Amino acid sequence: MIKLSTAVIWVLVFITINSFFYYTKALNIDRVKKEVNLGIDEKIEKINFNINEKIEKELILMRNSQNIKLDEYNAKRNSLEHKLNIHFHDRFKGQRVRFD
Repeated sequence: MIKLSTAVIWVLVFITINSFFYYTKALNIDRVKKEVNLGIDEKIEKINFNINEKIEKELILMRNSQNIKLDEYNAKRNSLEHKLNIHFHDRFKGQRVRFD
């Protein structure tokens, strides 16, 4: 009877130790998974940040090129208006223009 009870106690101790090691191993695996996931999340954030930076730079370049085109258009328009005004004034210099 004593041998049976000591055998049961040894089995219970073995199961307890085994479950403790299994539990700590599971905790360690979870910790490693979290670290790996954090590392992956950081890399994804860096990639997204780089992509967003590149998109912003492209948008700024596009805006700048549009502003340059708009400035060129306005300069041409102003020079044409100036030429037309000079031409109009030279043509009708000294004459009265009536609008009825």
